[in-house]
Amino acid sequence: MRRLPMGSGAELRLRWALARDGATVLEEDLVSLLREISRHGTLTAAARAAGVSYRKAWALLSHSTAEVGAPLVVMARGRGSVLTPLGEAVARLDDAVAATITRGLGPQSDEVRHLLGLLPPARNGPVRVRLSHDMFLSDAGASLPQALRDHVELTLDGSINALFRLGRAECEVAGFHGPTGSEGRTAARDIAANLVAPDLVVQPLLRRVQGLMYRHATGLTLRGLHDLLRPGLRFVNRQPGSGTRVLLDALLAESSVPAAKVDGYHREEFTHGAVAAQIVAGSADVGFGTDTAAQMYALDFLPLCQEIYAFAWKEPMSGDAVLNALVAHLRDTLARRCAAPEEVPCDFVDVAPMPASLFVAQYLPGAGGASEG
Repeated sequence: MRRLPMGSGAELRLRWALARDGATVLEEDLVSLLREISRHGTLTAAARAAGVSYRKAWALLSHSTAEVGAPLVVMARGRGSVLTPLGEAVARLDDAVAATITRGLGPQSDEVRHLLGLLPPARNGPVRVRLSHDMFLSDAGASLPQALRDHVELTLDGSINALFRLGRAECEVAGFHGPTGSEGRTAARDIAANLVAPDLVVQPLLRRVQGLMYRHATGLTLRGLHDLLRPGLRFVNRQPGSGTRVLLDALLAESSVPAAKVDGYHREEFTHGAVAAQIVAGSADVGFGTDTAAQMYALDFLPLCQEIYAFAWKEPMSGDAVLNALVAHLRDTLARRCAAPEEVPCDFVDVAPMPASLFVAQYLPGAGGASEG
C-alpha cells in the first residue's frame, strides 16, 4: 500500500485491485515489495528495504500468483529476482499514479486541515463522562452492554464541576441539569455561564422536578422552603458543587430563607437516593431531591422547580462512535422507561443535539442571556 503524505498529519493510501471477472486486491506491502525487487534484484534485500520479513515477502508473492493467476516475480537460483512484465507494469503504474496524485494535493491542503478539524479528538482511553446524579440515568448506565462499558468511564460529579472539567478537557462529556422556569435563576445563570464556548453541543435527555421529600406519615406537612426553619426539623442536603445543591441555594435565596438557620444544611449525601434513604431510615425528616427519588422510596413530595437534564460535549466529539453508541443506549433506555406505565414514569425529551447557545435560550430562560458573548 502506497502512503502519500498530505500534510497536517494526514496521508492518502493508494491500494490496487486487479480485476477481470472480479476484483483481486493486491495485499498491503506487495506493491512496495515489487518496487524494491526492481531496485535491489534479490528478494532478501527487497524484503529488508520494504520492512517485511523474508518469510512474509515469499508469502506475498506466492499468494499474489494464486490470486492474480500469473506471477509478478520470477526467481531463479543464482540469478536473483526479476519482475515479470505484469509485475513491472504494476510497479510502474503505481509510481506514475502516486506522482500524479502528489502533484494535485497541494491545492487541497486547506481542505485537509478543515477535514482534520472535524474529526473526533484522538483518544488513548475510554470516553470519560462526568455526570450529575439522576436515578433514571444511573439505571441506564448500569445496563450498558459490556462491549460499550469497556470504552466508557462514568464518574459522578456535580453539574458545575462536570462542565468545568469539560472546559479543561478533563472529560469528554458532562452531564448536568438546570431549572427551566422562573425559579432558581441563579442556578440557571451558573449553568449557562459554563455553556458559552462556541463549540459546545448539548443533548437534552429528560425533564424532572426537584422539591422537598418527606414522610407525611410522621404527621409532617410542608408548604414551602420556609418550613425548613421549624425548630427540630432535621434536614439532609446534597454535597457542595452538585447541581441540586446549587439549585437549592438559589431557591433559598429567592425565598429569603437563610441557609445557616436550616438544621442539617451541612449534613450531606452524594445522590438523590442516599438523601431519600436517610428520610426512610428516620435519621432525617426532610431532604431536597427529585420526584423520581421520592416515588422510588415511597416518600411524599412538594414540587418546587422544573428541570432539564442534558449531556454536553465539544463539537469534534460528535462523530465519536463510542459517544454516539452511549447516547443512543441512554435515549433508548429512557424512551422505553417512559413507555412503561407500571414503573416510575420518566419524562424523556426526544430532540436532537443542538448548539449550547440554542439550548440555553430554549431550556434555561432564567439565565437571562448569560450565555451570550
